[in-house]
Amino acid sequence: MGGAGLAARRLNQGLISSGVDSSFHAFAHSTFSPFNHEVALSRSATTKIVSKIVTYLNLQIGNKVFFSLFNHNTLNSSFFQRYRHRNTILHFHNFFNLTSLQTILELSNLGYNVVVTLHDQRLFTGGCHYAFDCKGFESVCSSCPQVPRPMGSLVTRNMRHTRKLARSNTRLFLIAPSKWMKEQALKAHLVSPEQLKFIPNTLGPNYSLETQKKRKPSESSKYRLGIASMDPSSFIKGGDLVNSLKSEIGQNQLPLEFVSMKDFEGPTSEEDFWGSIDCLLVLSRAENSPNVIHEAKNFGIPVVGNALGGITELLDPDFDYLVQNTEIRTEQIHRYLENLYHSVDFREKQSRMTTKFNNYVGYSIEEHLNFYRFILEARG
Repeated sequence: MGGAGLAARRLNQGLISSGVDSSFHAFAHSTFSPFNHEVALSRSATTKIVSKIVTYLNLQIGNKVFFSLFNHNTLNSSFFQRYRHRNTILHFHNFFNLTSLQTILELSNLGYNVVVTLHDQRLFTGGCHYAFDCKGFESVCSSCPQVPRPMGSLVTRNMRHTRKLARSNTRLFLIAPSKWMKEQALKAHLVSPEQLKFIPNTLGPNYSLETQKKRKPSESSKYRLGIASMDPSSFIKGGDLVNSLKSEIGQNQLPLEFVSMKDFEGPTSEEDFWGSIDCLLVLSRAENSPNVIHEAKNFGIPVVGNALGGITELLDPDFDYLVQNTEIRTEQIHRYLENLYHSVDFREKQSRMTTKFNNYVGYSIEEHLNFYRFILEARG
């Protein structure tokens, strides 16, 4: 399950623990075993084939930037009729894999209360997941340098279509999981400021500072650097940067070791991963608000991350290591870990970090509920 699905699932658990009648829906997948208040949706054989074709076409568009120019409407508006109620809110996280923008806006036009969490920028860029330094989405791109020329017209068409439908709609609300994403969405002028709210992702109802481990260097003679990316080989996730660092370790003979979450299996795989590392590396070239950083913070683990997107908001400059460019070196990481773990005020730094993080993310569920109340009250 990807980051958007994980965020939605944790939010659902938090809402239920707060007494809200909530349910989480996702397509059946080998990694998704439904709990209570969760529903595994099924696809027909035809839908699966079309979905694979659409996914393949999207992957062929850009070499470095993810695009979702094509979208398959797996669930149409009739599917949601069962949820039609005055106080019902349909909250979509990764709707591109579920339904279409046209259906989303059709539902809001039909009187449904619709919320979309912006886990990336594709809703207001015409399909580009991350615009990097491109400012085209602030108006309407006449051409996109990231896609083949014949595809450029699709980007423009998607952007115009989205703006036309969204601006004429007052029942569509957006949530940005980072302040950075909120700023980007406001620049796109997709909805009014009142329809857009910054609320960070939640760690779920069991999140508590009391669960944090008292971090100390591992028993190993080496510092263990964790890689938790779902796709560590991708350019946007900095896979090439990680590979470069791995090569440096052998050349410089530094006491560093890489550990990947994908190497852990079993029901306690995630806990085993977090318990085995001394530092989390997030060297992505574009990010919103990575769940893995939230999890590292929950375990009191320091993070080395690129100072971009929503990452900057999550890292504490007194505890974590903010990389100002992608030219990070293993010597820098080793020096940083040595200074951090052997500092006399390590525990104090950790405590300050967790307090700041809790102030940032600890009220996520409550803020979601407040936004839902605002939406329902705005309906009158």
